[in-house]
Amino acid sequence: MAALVARDIMQQIPETLPEPPLPGGLAAIIRWFFQVPQWVQIGGLVLGVAVAGVVVWYLWQKKLLIWTWIRTRPVGVKAGMGAALLLLGVAGAVFGMVSWDYTQHDNDFCQACHVMDPSYLRFAESEHAQLTCHDCHQQPIAASMRQVYLWILDRPEEIGEHAPVENAVCERCHVQEDPDSTWQRISATAGHRVHLESDSAALAQVQCVTCHGVEVHRFVPASETCGQTECHRPQDTEIVLGAMSNATTTFHCVACHEFTLPIAEADSLVVARRGLVPTAEGCLGCHEMQRVMAEFVPEEDPHAGVCGECHNPHDQPTPAAAYQTCTAAGCHANADTLTAFHRGLGTHVIDDCSRCHNAHDWVAPTECRACHTVLR
Repeated sequence: MAALVARDIMQQIPETLPEPPLPGGLAAIIRWFFQVPQWVQIGGLVLGVAVAGVVVWYLWQKKLLIWTWIRTRPVGVKAGMGAALLLLGVAGAVFGMVSWDYTQHDNDFCQACHVMDPSYLRFAESEHAQLTCHDCHQQPIAASMRQVYLWILDRPEEIGEHAPVENAVCERCHVQEDPDSTWQRISATAGHRVHLESDSAALAQVQCVTCHGVEVHRFVPASETCGQTECHRPQDTEIVLGAMSNATTTFHCVACHEFTLPIAEADSLVVARRGLVPTAEGCLGCHEMQRVMAEFVPEEDPHAGVCGECHNPHDQPTPAAAYQTCTAAGCHANADTLTAFHRGLGTHVIDDCSRCHNAHDWVAPTECRACHTVLR
């Protein structure tokens, strides 16, 4: 699966990579400077600092002469020098503002680094494409400068991975007070409540990117994400029920479990967990089930059409195995302790609920002679 994903990503990479984030040939000049021997770099830096120091010292020694010369200039010359200084200051400020905006708010600057092309392509095709990189990835200026420095040196292998995006960053958009969609209030959905509020030790440190960031910028979770912890091990979640055991889909989990089902935040986690149990609405989407259960009316089902209450496709290989859950699930007491009528039944009947109760209508037959002959 991973190989197929990698192949698909590589097929999306353009033949010509983006230009570097430095204009013209400046990148080549800077890279050339940093590629020279280190002793040349250090020597050049020391020489540059020394020369700058000498120039500053000389100007300071001559400050009175310089100031006298400026004061004795004609008004027009002084006005011109003042305007030039002002223009230089404004130009520097504008250049700084444009540079800051480009590096902090323009995704072209970030994606120009060649080590980010596959992940940036995934980002550009996602629902988050309108965001800027720094909306989610925030780090000190020093860290950003180091990454640019390593890029200039053409040493991307030394650039570490981005720090994981904290849940608080995701919550700025996905947990809003006045949401206009489910995605703006994911804290009120069944699956997210169960995973983010659970007292399970395996979920104690769960992060949004645990499920939504297995691959950088591929935010849609895959079936493999559910098996990352000890909660949902692949060997325990394999589909074994009937024809579904041969299904080729790679995303069983949310195909059956309605992860984003809206749940009131005032409801308990028990209600949220029940919301993840597959219902008839989802199960009957399979054409085979539509044929077999053409007469089934969920509204008349005493189980409220929640198929998953009885059927567990992860450990029941046949539909009939659902009868095993009648007492094991805690919904019904053992039949021999339920009513006087049940207590009077022989064990050959009472051990098999299906002898009297038909699947999906559950109404016991009123004709006793179906099993007993009339005594004369």
